Amino acid sequence: MLYEIDEADGQHFIAMELLEGQTLQQRIAGRPLDAETLFELALQIASALEAANGRGIVHRDIKPANIFVTSLGRPASSSIPFWRGIQQRRRA
Repeated sequence: MLYEIDEADGQHFIAMELLEGQTLQQRIAGRPLDAETLFELALQIASALEAANGRGIVHRDIKPANIFVTSLGRPASSSIPFWRGIQQRRRA
């Protein structure tokens, strides 16, 4: 989660949620996930993408290296710069 983008004392900063865990690529590490874990992650990722798309947001670089899986098993996108609004793309 992105909390804030701001500037303080001449320094720009981004305040984000601290996530503990690893990327999906690291978690897989060449080994298949068990079916239950795979299904849960896929469902959560697809649901998040559907919600973002419903708001006109498209993620342009979905891959295991850009999906972070928290220590609680919750997926999160780790590539915020790749999110773009559909309206922004249409103007280009």
